[in-house]
Amino acid sequence: MENVESDPKTDKPKSEIKLLSASVFVDPYEEADAQIAAEREKEAQKQEEERAQTSASASKAKTEDKPKSFRAGVGKYVNMAATKHSHPDGDKPSTSEAPAKKPKGRTGFGDFSSW
Repeated sequence: MENVESDPKTDKPKSEIKLLSASVFVDPYEEADAQIAAEREKEAQKQEEERAQTSASASKAKTEDKPKSFRAGVGKYVNMAATKHSHPDGDKPSTSEAPAKKPKGRTGFGDFSSW
């Protein structure tokens, strides 16, 4: 293939090249299959170790106390009695000071006559 003349513009050979035979010295699939099998073996061992560790931690988790449920549904673990805020003057909220309102800002485009 290297000795055949080629067109300098396209680098295509001027005459047709045919491959009549090919020789394979080493089968690359045998090496790849052996490598993949070794990787799968290592992965299986890792998964087995992780399963052993998770089963040990799962048994510990089962023995631990579960959180106390105060009601059913959303927020069932929230103790509403502990989260209620008590006012210093009793149960009445303070109404002596009303929150200050923000002054409304100017809306719209305004006057462009000075442009």
